[in-house]
Amino acid sequence: VADRLGNTLITGPDPYFDHLFARAAKQCFVSCERIEERLSLDAAQARFNTFERYLVSGVVHAPFGAHPTSCPSDYGWDMGHLKRYSASAGEADGWQGYVAEFVTPGESAYQASNGGADRLGALPLPVF
Repeated sequence: VADRLGNTLITGPDPYFDHLFARAAKQCFVSCERIEERLSLDAAQARFNTFERYLVSGVVHAPFGAHPTSCPSDYGWDMGHLKRYSASAGEADGWQGYVAEFVTPGESAYQASNGGADRLGALPLPVF
């Protein structure tokens, strides 16, 4: 979740390196499952805002934008898709084929080819 000002609420078990990427980049765009007009973060939630909003150049609403990886607590990894993606790396023209099938057609086609929003939203969350 993020707000239009660039405040983020990253509640997953691993914030990855988002805060480092945001600080290292000339521009930082946050993609999120939901955009709120303004996040109201109390002291307990503030730790989930891992980088300052002044680092954010823009916020993009991207439902299922983390697919095929996970977005806790919304959906888990799509292991079948990750395996297919990984296998394409070992094929001649594998990357070009992956792009032609999943990237070029656009986001709606990508989601449909991966089972649609209902399937993506039901992917089980990993347990750590």
